[in-house]
Amino acid sequence: MRVIIDNIYANIDINYFGTFSERIKIRFDETHPLYGDEFMTKYFTFKNKNTIIWGHDNKELQWQIIENPKISE
Repeated sequence: MRVIIDNIYANIDINYFGTFSERIKIRFDETHPLYGDEFMTKYFTFKNKNTIIWGHDNKELQWQIIENPKISE
């Protein structure tokens, strides 16, 4: 899913990524000041379609879904 987080474009994927538990991975187009180039955790739950609660401290991460992302040619 293509999203914008803190004005930075990113891709969100949910998969096992070669592990034994499902994880969420966010890959940023530019380095995010808090999350770096990539963020991944297995400790997450969806609060709504634009927000996850993650980690043991219940931190929130919010995004805006890009409905029709442009594909560069």
